Amino acid sequence: MRKSKRRHNVADKKRESPKVSIPEIPPATLYKYMTEARIEVISNRKIRFTQPHLLNDPFEVKPVFRDLFSKSDFEDVVKAGLEKIIRETGVLDLDNPRDEKKYHEAMRAIENKIRGGDDALFTMMNDASPRLEESFRRQTEKKIAILSLTEDRNNLLMWSHYANQHFGFVVGFRSDHRFINCTISDSDEMRRPRRVIYRNDRPRITNRALSMEPDLLFDTLYLTKSIEWSYEKEWRVVMPSEDRVDVKPQKGGDVLLYDAPHDAISEIVIGARASKEFCVKLAYMMRDTPSLHHVRLYKAATSYERYGLDFFEVRYSLSPEAMNYDLFSPRRKNPIRQAAQRYSHVF
Repeated sequence: MRKSKRRHNVADKKRESPKVSIPEIPPATLYKYMTEARIEVISNRKIRFTQPHLLNDPFEVKPVFRDLFSKSDFEDVVKAGLEKIIRETGVLDLDNPRDEKKYHEAMRAIENKIRGGDDALFTMMNDASPRLEESFRRQTEKKIAILSLTEDRNNLLMWSHYANQHFGFVVGFRSDHRFINCTISDSDEMRRPRRVIYRNDRPRITNRALSMEPDLLFDTLYLTKSIEWSYEKEWRVVMPSEDRVDVKPQKGGDVLLYDAPHDAISEIVIGARASKEFCVKLAYMMRDTPSLHHVRLYKAATSYERYGLDFFEVRYSLSPEAMNYDLFSPRRKNPIRQAAQRYSHVF
């Protein structure tokens, strides 16, 4: 009998234990779609992290705070608060049987008031939910900025929406680099890539939700989006606004810039419709910047047989040594045409 009872207790503990969020390991490379103008990300080594209210989704980081307390939650909060006051003030000596009896009578009176429909205080506290929601929104706008990445470099919609209809490019970042993965400690919720959660309903914040395991609460607040966006396969990096290295004032909201070192980049993909001028401009930059020599360069091309893209790695037709001195020599009469011919047939 003892053995059976012990198994039952263990099972009860498992059912009662809170859910724990196990950090997912991101893909080795996470991608950022960009327009041609964003080539400055590579030249200046800075990239924008965006405040939630400036993102293109108007529901971004806007959980529902309505009905923060259920009646049972409210009862627990009131009773816990009363017990704390009693112990701190010493109004009652809970070790004294007579005072303990008075304490339990007071608790039963509170339960009867709440359960009996005398819910004026309960209603008042829930009426504060919109104010809490507004306070959370204001603080979020000031405190955090978001970098949206994806695990997919072959997404036709994203090439159209974020890379100027395939005229732009995609940068692949190492997911283990300190640029997007600089976790301070195991309990730190920011500074690491996290997969976005897609669902039909907006997350609802209740008193119980606020007491959940921090990692799960972070997911609820900052990583939940409508299922309509699931095609993006987004991974998100949330950083404190104060960690920015530069600010560009802009109407509607400042642009916050963060360091994006070259050794964080593993590959660059040029869009299928990119101009030859843009291709060669990027190639010049890579050739003339030693810190980019490790980066693999690809050119996207529309597939002949399916709705998709094929990717060709761009390689110099000359040796690396000759490339540095000959391929883009300014002495050539037509360096763009010559460079395009020499750089790779895919241009």
